[in-house]
Amino acid sequence: MGSIYNRSREHLGTTDQLIIRTRRRVINAAKALREHGVTPPAVDRPELYAQRSGGTILPRSVDWWEGTKELRQAFVKHEGIKPMVGV
Repeated sequence: MGSIYNRSREHLGTTDQLIIRTRRRVINAAKALREHGVTPPAVDRPELYAQRSGGTILPRSVDWWEGTKELRQAFVKHEGIKPMVGV
């Protein structure tokens, strides 16, 4: 994998908030494990790691969270949906 990249001179902006928050959560989880033996969140829930990006078109009248509930299920094979991997 190579050496760990030195990010001390990296300049992330406001549009990089997801990266910033994710890094902080991972660092805090690692510290909690090292210092207190606290298991990182979701380690015992592998279904959370099967989430993938995707897209769909919903009618305006449909709430997006409810309308995509089935599509967001982990480890489910959805009939009629072809993965776009490698496209």
